[in-house]
Amino acid sequence: MAGGRPVVYGLTGQHREALIPPMPFPPHYRWPRKLDPGCGIAEHEQYRYVAMHLDEARRIDWSHEREWRWTDVADRCSCAGLPVWLRDEPIQFSRAVVVVPTKKEADRVLNLLKELFDAGQHNYDYAYNRELLSETRVVALDAINMDLLQSIRLEDIPAARLGQFERPEATEDLCRSVKDAIAAARHAAMQGAEVFAQKAPRTPGGNVADGFGWAYVTVLDPQSPFVSAILKLGVGKVYGGIGYSVDVVDSAGYFELSVREAAAEAAREVLRARFPDVRFGVRTVWD
Repeated sequence: MAGGRPVVYGLTGQHREALIPPMPFPPHYRWPRKLDPGCGIAEHEQYRYVAMHLDEARRIDWSHEREWRWTDVADRCSCAGLPVWLRDEPIQFSRAVVVVPTKKEADRVLNLLKELFDAGQHNYDYAYNRELLSETRVVALDAINMDLLQSIRLEDIPAARLGQFERPEATEDLCRSVKDAIAAARHAAMQGAEVFAQKAPRTPGGNVADGFGWAYVTVLDPQSPFVSAILKLGVGKVYGGIGYSVDVVDSAGYFELSVREAAAEAAREVLRARFPDVRFGVRTVWD
């Protein structure tokens, strides 16, 4: 068992918080907020507490959620937050279900889970538990009969209603098409950089008048066969929490951000034309 516990809704007595000296900024800010010991809930159990007030004048009642919570009370994990999908943590999970209000949000979560799976680790080197990521399911409440939700538990929701991210195979034909498109996009990127640089304002020293930076063509459909192909071919990169990029922008000797943006835009148009069902974007980063 992971150690999750049901929420404690309200107190038998009065809600009182422990006195903590005000912090200098912002004014009157007090943190952490803790209950007074006289309320009867030990400090290590207070993560379970939710205030409750049933007077109509100032009603607070979240008891309909029947919420359970889990936290690293003993502070054993190496990072802040809930490291559910991290690999090298002392607390591990075998399955996870993410509940969201709408199918649109479910699709976003599934895309993110696929991205984390492909990355294998966070951009700050925290390794992900890929087995758990593949066992994570997402359920959208708007896809379930609301009358049914009143009478069943989360674990009783039909399996057909639980979403799982897709990992499509990249066929040899698709890989050939992607390889040809990447070559065309790289050529377009170099031409786009040259055309822009010729018209761009210049400094007295003759350089393009802009700061330095990077520009990347990004793929916005993590579950697409195109992503499978660029990863298989080694022409794409993925960073957990950042996304996918395609290796198509050659600076052609230019380091100015505006030139690289022009190169990325030209490359994106080629990829859009070759793969109209895939969404592409451009991401820029200042140096």
